[in-house]
Parts: sequence; C-alpha cells; structure tokens
Amino acid sequence: MRSNPEANFALALKLAESKDVVQAMELQSEHARKQMDAFARQLEEIRDLATQLIQDAAPPKSDG
Repeated sequence: MRSNPEANFALALKLAESKDVVQAMELQSEHARKQMDAFARQLEEIRDLATQLIQDAAPPKSDG
C-alpha cells in the first residue's frame, strides 16, 4: 500500500514543524487514529473478499 508510507512521511514533516510537544502528540494521535480507520476498512474489505471466495468455492446446493 502506497498510502501508508506517504502518510508516515507527511507525519514526519508535520512533526518536524510542530511548535511544541503538545502539538506533536496531537499530530501523532490524529495520525494513529487515521491509520487505525484505514486498517479497519482494509480488514472489512479482506473479510468481504474472503466471504465471496468461500461462497464461490462452495459446491452448489442440491434441491434434493
């Protein structure tokens, strides 16, 4: 994923420009929240893909 390294680099630039420790901590907290949100979205996507894969691989039900 390209967005993760880009987000980390952007954070590093912001941290270098921060005025004090409080601002740096706020930036870090915001970054961590955004990363966790992205991670949760990715997990949902993987879950959906795995579910679809399992459904596609299952033998068709017979009407018996």
